[in-house]
Amino acid sequence: MNDQPNPRVLIVEDDDFVRGQMKWALAAQYEVLLAEDRLSALDLFRKERPALVTLDLGLPPAANDVREGFLALSEMLEADPLVKVVVTTGQGERANALAAIGQGAYDFFCKPVDLEALRVVLGRALYVYQLECEHREVQNLDDFIAHATTGRWSPHMILEQFTKIETGRKSQVGEPFDAEDREKRLARPSQATSSLRSF
Repeated sequence: MNDQPNPRVLIVEDDDFVRGQMKWALAAQYEVLLAEDRLSALDLFRKERPALVTLDLGLPPAANDVREGFLALSEMLEADPLVKVVVTTGQGERANALAAIGQGAYDFFCKPVDLEALRVVLGRALYVYQLECEHREVQNLDDFIAHATTGRWSPHMILEQFTKIETGRKSQVGEPFDAEDREKRLARPSQATSSLRSF
């Protein structure tokens, strides 16, 4: 039995029908979060930290104006540079989609969105996201071990930094973080904790 929670995807779309279609198409594989404007999307994004976002560039207050969509893209990438954002645009707006790619979006779809193709693209985006998170985790752990074994950090600082790394790791995969689990990990023999014990 797999106890891992489904990865989160945030659908940012002001059209109720399209938003409902996308939720229906993705609900079996993802925990789906819904927003219809930039502010509610950013609020959900900061609280839930989804790995994936589908973002309609034409958001209220003016659905024909892409400024809100580009602002949302920029703010999400600033909050989490690893998030994978797939933008959606109307037909004939390919230039906006390409501009979004240039600003850090992972991919784009012109409406109407091919839901099967979207599932494939999101699956690939999630795989890339997980690899990038794993790489960042290894870098953070290497930095942590390097600092912890030099004698410059007190035991309290070591525990504090380890907690930050562990909290970040769990937030990336959607797991809750608890201090009891952290204590178990600290007590478990591993390369990292063996290095710390010698310190």
